[in-house]
Amino acid sequence: MKGTLRSEQDGKLLWERHADTPHGKLFELCLSDVSDQDTLRHVILKRTLNGIPQSAEEDETMVLKRVSNE
Repeated sequence: MKGTLRSEQDGKLLWERHADTPHGKLFELCLSDVSDQDTLRHVILKRTLNGIPQSAEEDETMVLKRVSNE
């Protein structure tokens, strides 16, 4: 998958990503929020496969929290 950073503001990154998959051409518009130093929030705003919207896989937020080594 290849991505292009389209916009950044206050720790929020808007990415446009695309890939050739076994099922066809995949396109995603994603928002990564790193405004909290210990949390990454990732949301797929738009996803298409071969130009067909994949709305069931949109608008879900994935949250990753930093784990302390202590």
